[in-house]
Amino acid sequence: MDLYFTLINLTATCISIGCAIFSLRQTRKQTQIMQEQLDESKKPNYPLSMRLESITGALHNINETLKNKDH
Repeated sequence: MDLYFTLINLTATCISIGCAIFSLRQTRKQTQIMQEQLDESKKPNYPLSMRLESITGALHNINETLKNKDH
């Protein structure tokens, strides 16, 4: 009878260890994906930056034109 309980406990322990290993692998994989996404988000977006700089320049020109018009 004790042998059966021992075998059941051993089986449950092995299953728990297997689940823990699987969970660890999934966590590492998810961490790697998140790190790649973070690295990608840190890269500069040159087309967007250039467009924003262009808009900023145009707004400054408009502002200067309006200032000169008032004088």
